[in-house]
Amino acid sequence: MSFRVGVKPSRRERRLQGVAHKTRGLTLLETMLALIMLSLLIVGVLGLLGSLLVASTKSTDTTAGTFVAQYLFDRASETGPPDPAGGVIEDTEQLHSHEEEQPVNYRYRMEWTKVGEASSYYVGTKKERSQFGPDLWHVKVTVWWMVENPEDGRAEGGGRRTITMERLISFEPPKVE
Repeated sequence: MSFRVGVKPSRRERRLQGVAHKTRGLTLLETMLALIMLSLLIVGVLGLLGSLLVASTKSTDTTAGTFVAQYLFDRASETGPPDPAGGVIEDTEQLHSHEEEQPVNYRYRMEWTKVGEASSYYVGTKKERSQFGPDLWHVKVTVWWMVENPEDGRAEGGGRRTITMERLISFEPPKVE
């Protein structure tokens, strides 16, 4: 396109000149759409982080509940059943699992059932002392937290809050002299 001195440019030349020098920017609508998409992305990421935090807390509590059950089995091997005929023990253990300031109450129930005595079970076909010791017990431990009873088992929005473990434990009662 050329310019001539003293000559007024034609309408077509003025239109082409305006298009050539005009820079195109973002419109308000495009800016709004970009901000909406960015805000949706941020909300999604924050929601994901919140879910990960809840899952981490639940995992920590479940690990602590498993630790309590394991501790109870170890203690049961040393102390034995609450009664020579078996029975049930219910109590509470406190652990700092996900909160540092306030411990979580892990309530538990231990159910003892005598499976057999040394004189009642056999090794192979011969009646002889078993590798399990004199008395063999079936011990069932149920640990629950953040719910009122283990039958509920689920806290609102938190998933399962109970652990049940079973084990055979041999226990030799103390000898009375």
